[in-house]
Amino acid sequence: MILTRMLRRIFSGNASASGSAAASGTGDDIARLLPKLTRPAEDRLFNFFMPTFWGTSNPDAVTAAAKEIAGLSTGGHHFADNFLTWNRNMSCTRLPFSRSFA
Repeated sequence: MILTRMLRRIFSGNASASGSAAASGTGDDIARLLPKLTRPAEDRLFNFFMPTFWGTSNPDAVTAAAKEIAGLSTGGHHFADNFLTWNRNMSCTRLPFSRSFA
């Protein structure tokens, strides 16, 4: 219930910390509720491997193939939800949308 009320206030433009509908500086209030966007450590790689996928007749073979690809690749990898990618450089953090959280 608390989350529902908070989301309603955020999306209605009334996101004050006290819950009052008369929030001044609503953009500042919303920015305060979001976590601060920080720059990832360039010397660390984060891998994610969660073999969750659909539409295959042999999930064990798909998992084994994904593990082999991840083992042969350089850089970090991500495998989940029918998606396998590797060696990404987080270039999306340079997009204007991502900078809006800074």
